[in-house]
Amino acid sequence: MKNPIANVDALIQDLENVIVVEDGRVVRNTLSEIAGLTIETLDANQRLNEDFAAITVENEMVKSNEKNRETTLYFRVSKNVRLKKPIHLFFKNTKSSIHQTAVLLEEGATLSLFEYLYDTQIASANYLFKAKVSEHAVFDYTSLTRHHRHSHTSLHRLLRLGGRSKATVQTAQMGDDQTHQETDMLLLGERAQGTIKTIALTNRQQEAVVRTNIDHKAQRSEGLIEHYGVANDQSFLAFEGVGRIRKGMVQSVAKQSNRGVILGANARLDANPLLYIDEYDIEASHGAAIGKIDEEQLYYLMSRGLSEKAAQRLIIRGFLAPLEALMQNEKFDKHIHALLANKIE
Repeated sequence: MKNPIANVDALIQDLENVIVVEDGRVVRNTLSEIAGLTIETLDANQRLNEDFAAITVENEMVKSNEKNRETTLYFRVSKNVRLKKPIHLFFKNTKSSIHQTAVLLEEGATLSLFEYLYDTQIASANYLFKAKVSEHAVFDYTSLTRHHRHSHTSLHRLLRLGGRSKATVQTAQMGDDQTHQETDMLLLGERAQGTIKTIALTNRQQEAVVRTNIDHKAQRSEGLIEHYGVANDQSFLAFEGVGRIRKGMVQSVAKQSNRGVILGANARLDANPLLYIDEYDIEASHGAAIGKIDEEQLYYLMSRGLSEKAAQRLIIRGFLAPLEALMQNEKFDKHIHALLANKIE
């Protein structure tokens, strides 16, 4: 099968509002001037403003990124500006890189951002994404990652939500790399709503660790974590989700679910849903369903003429629901399913 990466250029040609960053340098920008939207590229000597000073975590890879980053791509959406069309951001690495993306949504702003992180040869990547979602703002963020099987990647996403704001984070790990991904969301304002959905597919001897944290520091805040995983061959995939409701954060909601399929006889998929609750007047739940593909479903599809691999891919297609909006585009649909076929070959 041809490498799906070869088709990325076709995706780019078919989309509006595209920014392509190659090795930290913007090489394509089809965005016309949009009122209320500011986009800047900051080099290693330029620092983000004070809005991002407190958006950090105690993590060695994050500290390394903050200290050694090569570039930062900075988006700011002004107060009450509601951008109707999504922005498509492509990060192409031909060598190892340390990069940041920062997004500031001012009060009442709306932004939909899609990003695709990929490399064209073996490389390491340390990527840090930061977002401040101010009061009453709405942020829809989708990230697709696809790196070389001998690459090593560290991806951290840090989001801070103000009162009555809403953020939906959808990430899909479709590469073959050894990877650690962590998403940390802090609900700082009353009635903030945060949803994090993660898809991860592993194969061969790949190892992937995905950690998701939602911390409630406001009353009546809502946090939802969903993990979907497929482990094939001799690979290892681990999900760890943490929902934390602190003392006094009454009427908050923390929910978490994990669904996983193990295809390879020697594959391993771990799910560790955790809840830390220090308040009584709340709603919280978690669950995990990990196992093999239903044999009756598989038999039924094969009895209709599908090969075993084709039947497996069709069943697992349901795991790609968080990417449904992308798959309405014919070229994206073909590309994503080529990535899926690569994981289940």
